[in-house]
Amino acid sequence: YAFSVDFGWPTIDTCEPHPEVITQIPGSAFLWNNDFTEGQGRVDGYCGGPGRENMFPLDASYPGNMFARVETTGAFAPVLSLRTDCAALSELSCNSAGAGGVAELGYYIPQAGRYYLVVDQGEIGAGGYSLRVDFE
Repeated sequence: YAFSVDFGWPTIDTCEPHPEVITQIPGSAFLWNNDFTEGQGRVDGYCGGPGRENMFPLDASYPGNMFARVETTGAFAPVLSLRTDCAALSELSCNSAGAGGVAELGYYIPQAGRYYLVVDQGEIGAGGYSLRVDFE
C-alpha cells in the first residue's frame, strides 16, 4: 500500500484529463461511452468519486446552458461534476446516483473558457457508462 501527499493546488496533469475535448456548439450533443474495471480513481469531489473516472476538458466559447446525463450499468454508481481545474475546490456543481443508475447535471456556463466535466463513480465497482452532453 502506498500513497502520496501533495501540498498546494494540484496541476491539471495530476488529474490526467481525457484526450477527447468537448466543444460547446449551440444545439449540439457530445456522446461518449466507456467501461471501467473495478478500481480506485484520481479525481474526487463533493458528491464523492473514489472509483475510476474520465475527466473531459470542455471548451466553452459563450455563456449558455449545458445539460449532461450519464447512464450506467453494473456496479458503476455515477457521479457527474463540472469544475474549472483539477482540485475538488474548483468544483462548480455535481450530482450522483446509485449503482446502475442515472445522474444528470444542468449548469449555466457564465463565461467562455476551459471547464472540466467529470464522469466519476461513487464506489469502486466495475461497469459501463454512456454520456450525453447537450448545449443551448
